[in-house]
Amino acid sequence: MKRFILFTAIILSASHLLLAEDDAYQVNLPVDQHMALCKTPTGAITTSGFSEYFQNLFNTTSYPARWSCGTWSEFEGWFMIVSDISIFTAYLSIPILLVFILYRRKQDVPFKKFLALFAAFILLCGFTHLIEAIIFWEPIYRFSGFLKFVTGVISWVTVIALTQAIPVALNFKSPFELQQEIDKRTLVEQQLNLFIKYTPNAVAMFDKDMNYLAASDRWYSAYGTSQSIIGTNYFIDSNPFLNNPSWVDSIKLAQQGKKVSKEQDAIELQGTMEYFRWDLQPWYDLNGDVGGIIMFTENITDKVVAQQKLEEREQFLANIFNTAPIGIALIDSTAKPFMVNGRFCQILGYSEEEVLNNTVMEMTHPDDLEKSTECFEQLKNQETSVLSVDKRYLRKDKSIAHANVSLSKIEDPIDKSTYFLAMVNDTTELVLKNRENKQQKEELQETTAMMDTAFKIARIGSWELDLEKQSVFWSDMVYDIHELPLNTKITLESAINYYHPDHAPLISAAVNLAIEKHEPWDLELRLVTSTKKDVWVRAVGHPVITDGKVTSLKGLFQDIDVKKRYDLEIQNKKAELEHLVNQRTSQLQNANKELEAFTYSVSHDLRAPLRAINGFSRAIHEDYSEQLPDEITMYLDRIIGNAKKMGELIDNLLELSRLSRKNTNMSQFAAEKLIGEIVQADPLYKKVKFDISELPTIHGDYSLLGQVFQNLISNAVKYSSNNPDQLVTIYGESTDSHVSITIQDNGVGFSMEYADKLFEVFQRLHTDRDFEGTGIGLSICKRIIDMHNGEISFLSEEGKGASFTISLPKSEKS
Repeated sequence: MKRFILFTAIILSASHLLLAEDDAYQVNLPVDQHMALCKTPTGAITTSGFSEYFQNLFNTTSYPARWSCGTWSEFEGWFMIVSDISIFTAYLSIPILLVFILYRRKQDVPFKKFLALFAAFILLCGFTHLIEAIIFWEPIYRFSGFLKFVTGVISWVTVIALTQAIPVALNFKSPFELQQEIDKRTLVEQQLNLFIKYTPNAVAMFDKDMNYLAASDRWYSAYGTSQSIIGTNYFIDSNPFLNNPSWVDSIKLAQQGKKVSKEQDAIELQGTMEYFRWDLQPWYDLNGDVGGIIMFTENITDKVVAQQKLEEREQFLANIFNTAPIGIALIDSTAKPFMVNGRFCQILGYSEEEVLNNTVMEMTHPDDLEKSTECFEQLKNQETSVLSVDKRYLRKDKSIAHANVSLSKIEDPIDKSTYFLAMVNDTTELVLKNRENKQQKEELQETTAMMDTAFKIARIGSWELDLEKQSVFWSDMVYDIHELPLNTKITLESAINYYHPDHAPLISAAVNLAIEKHEPWDLELRLVTSTKKDVWVRAVGHPVITDGKVTSLKGLFQDIDVKKRYDLEIQNKKAELEHLVNQRTSQLQNANKELEAFTYSVSHDLRAPLRAINGFSRAIHEDYSEQLPDEITMYLDRIIGNAKKMGELIDNLLELSRLSRKNTNMSQFAAEKLIGEIVQADPLYKKVKFDISELPTIHGDYSLLGQVFQNLISNAVKYSSNNPDQLVTIYGESTDSHVSITIQDNGVGFSMEYADKLFEVFQRLHTDRDFEGTGIGLSICKRIIDMHNGEISFLSEEGKGASFTISLPKSEKS
């Protein structure tokens, strides 16, 4: 296009230069017979000359036709005429074609104004050639000059426009550069398609009408589709997400430019409930408008199920921990407990909060503090991994608790932190009983100590193997353990033969390793004595090295049969204990079922007589009220009112009992919407002035929390009803971890002296004559908030109203 325009401009300039010379030559041609008409111009250019010129623009009386001006031959004249007409038709075609291009490609053609000027310039040039042909018959030289003047003006305007367009045109990319850019974009597009195709997650891209643009292979396999869906509409697909009404709303939000995501969503897939994490992300076109959305879904069912099993397992272990018959505590490296069970607190006589705010040493009896510190340091310094110690604790009431404490060191597999597990067995009762007979206790301790000493000395022996002399030495105890007479001649081979056939190769290999590689050994093995008695022994040995050579082997030999068999028995007892725990858990579950059946039975059995009392009382009241004394009528009203109250009491008790079995359906929702629904639903609230500030989004069970807010708002309205300027204020706050909502009234209030009884069942701080109620509503509120791991607190002053604040933890996406 640029070369065409440049070439055309050059040709036009040359042709017009020749036309100017030709006109000058023809008009001033000195031919005798035309001298009268073709004369030399005289005079200067004046304003009157311009006026006269335009007044005679089409006047031809002063000029001859071109056939009459000059010595034209027939061929020369028609040659000029045909040439001018040919140029005119060509120049007429060029602007027509340019206008056609502008019309067809009006969105992306550059320099539209310049092309329009160039088309006008070409068109005018064509008309000048047409006039040149007409002048052969009609001498309209004045009009020809005017047309050429207009052509010149348009030509210069075109030149100026071209000058302004040159810097932009110079920045146009060459075909080679354009091809390079196309190749790069093609490569990027191919890479993007490969990325989408082979991404391990289910990803799909849609246009703004939700037609498929691209999808990953994982998408096809996850939802049973194929590449044939590309170009089809998502809403005619059988995607299981479409069964979720909120999914379509989420898509609409994404189409409006909002990013929508959910960490966990339950979807029914092929008859089973699966869990997904999904994101809806809008993408934008070159104009910044939403071009469609990108949909990402990930099946996290395995993770959710694993998490649920883990939580169930943790709850099971927590139950064992909390119901264990001995005190259990986890202690950090500063000797401060960070997790304790109820039995531990009971032994020490402190509340759980008090125990967690003290160190073990602070609760230890001063006389045992040094011993306890030494044991703790031994564990910390890895001198031992398990130890047991008898010690005394100083209880909160200053009494002494005796206990046997088993301590073991454990390591957190995640952060490698070191903790200590304390198993505390309360021996206070045993110690106190032993003190009743001090002499007997001392004798028993002395006898026990002597027996322990005799046992240790009598059941441990020594041995030595001289490799150079090939002689074996045994102490008396070794002979005794083998049940052999003293001084029985023993060799290395005969000594190994006394071991059980399953263990003889082990001791033989240990001896060879000690001789060849200088390695010691410490083994627990089975021994068959000379009397064929099967006993467990501990064999310890090490090489004696002289000048780099093993000259002898020495070691100890211990009878551990009692201990070994005791360990095996403990293992069996542990298995029996686990079976007993499972059995008790099953019994507890059965008891819960029986309690549920009992609750239903009591509810049903109580309702029937209540309905009868209420029905008969109303019948008497309606049929005989005019015949009965006022006092009897008053009694009937009381019976009906109390029957109604009893029914409400039963309903509340049932609701309270159901809460412990009810599963929470947690979700994220606006507290302002929930409270607004509650306020608008009750027509009695229309007479109450509510001041509701902007409330935060909360995470919880919509129905259960609605029950809490309904109860608190109802109480606020009820207890402020005597105030002529009744006002209920509701506002919220938010921190990094929690959100809180406060409901405040300007009613009668109550004394904080009775605050500890506020959430107890059947506890009321006002009489029925003042305000009706069952005394269960706040207990239900407290139970529901506990189910959400939240807190409910209050402040009040008599005559100045009350405020209740609910604090709930935020979810991860709050």
